[in-house]
Formats: sequence, C-alpha cells, structure tokens
Amino acid sequence: HDLKRRREVEQQLRDQVELRRMIFDHAPSGISLSDQNLRLVEVNDTYCRMLGYSREELLQLSFVQITHPDDVEKTLALNRRLTAGGSPGAPLEKRYIRKDGSSVHVVLNVGLIRDEQGAPRFFVGQVTDITERRLVESELQLRQNQLATVLAHAPLILFAVDAQGVFTLSEGAGLAAIGREPGEAVGHSVFDRYAARPDILGDVRRALAGETFTVQREVNGVFFETRCMPQRDADGRISGMIALAIDITDR
Repeated sequence: HDLKRRREVEQQLRDQVELRRMIFDHAPSGISLSDQNLRLVEVNDTYCRMLGYSREELLQLSFVQITHPDDVEKTLALNRRLTAGGSPGAPLEKRYIRKDGSSVHVVLNVGLIRDEQGAPRFFVGQVTDITERRLVESELQLRQNQLATVLAHAPLILFAVDAQGVFTLSEGAGLAAIGREPGEAVGHSVFDRYAARPDILGDVRRALAGETFTVQREVNGVFFETRCMPQRDADGRISGMIALAIDITDR
C-alpha cells in the first residue's frame, strides 16, 4: 500500500512538472530565468523566437549581453530594487538586441524568487514584444510633426467644431493674417464668435448637416478658399465639422 501511494504521489509530481513545463514553453509571452550573476538559466520558446537565438545559445549569455546598451542601467536598477526588497513598480520598457543585430522593443515584468531563508535566487522576467506598436507610434509621431510643420508655415487655417458649434481645433499660420493666435478659439462657440456673419454660420450648419463643399470667404480683409466637411464618430453619426481654409488673397 505504501509503495502504491508513493508511486501515485510521484506520478502527480511528474504531472505537475509536465504541466508547468507546458505552460512555460507555450506561453504567448517570453519568459526568462536568470541567476544573481545575471546569467540566463532558463528561457522559453517564445523568448528564443523573439530574440532569434536557440535556447542553447541564450543559456551561454547574460541578459546584459542581449540588452541594448542604453537600457542596461535601468534594468540593473530594477534588479537592485527587487533584491533590496522593493516592489517591481510599473512594467519596464526596454530594448533587446536580437542575434541579427536589430532591436526589439519590449515591456518587461520582473519578479524575484527567494529560497527558504529569504535569500534571492532567480529573477523571473516576462517579456512582451511591442516593436510593432512602437513602429506605429513612431510613424504617427512623424506624421504629426509633418502636419505641425505645414500648419506652422503654410498660409492656411485648419479648424474644427463639435456638434454644438464649439471650436475643438484652430491651428495654422494663416491665423496671423486675421489677427488670431493658434488655439485661441478653442472652447468658444462659432455661433457667438461669428454672430454677425450669417454666411460663415451657414457654412457650419451645412457641414453639420452632412454636406461637403468648398466656398470662398473673406475674413478681416483676407480671402480664403475653404473646404468644409462633416466629422463622424465610429458609428457614422455626425459629431462635428472640420475645415481647411487656404489664403488666396493674392490670387
């Protein structure tokens, strides 16, 4: 009976070990285990694919060797804080260097495993690849910078109002020609600001009604060709209007 019970317990232990190994190996995030000398002692398949190394190659390296040089110190600082008993804090954004030399941007969550006496033994890192997200953010930032450059130098005005006619955007170098500052109108009602201009208010109402059109208007002695169009929310409902006005005074 004792032998049978021991075999059952051993089988349960093997099953638990196998289950943990399956979870470790097939986790969608990269997982690494490193010792107090910063050497990698275990990595899962996702971690290997993320960095382009085999498991055997990674276990010959320390995490410092695969971390971008500019991100080493902040990673070491996190390890020191955990060793001293501090909390890991917010997830750490850092870069790894892949085997081919390219960089991969990740979000890193780190925990510390201690032995029965409370001494630190291993750092456990969970890594999520955010390279694609960072590329999208960089592209968006580039486009925003390009738009800002155009608005700062081209003789045009870009403005928008919400469904109640309140300005939500007012930008562009063309504002100077009519004595306005970028952002000055934001938060103000177009119906109050241009109460004496039924032609302009008519344009706003047309766009808010769903019409897209181009008109020429004069403001403070400056002539603009203005393209007006409705703005719609994710459900297709009109949420406001946006317009681009180009100074055509010389023309």
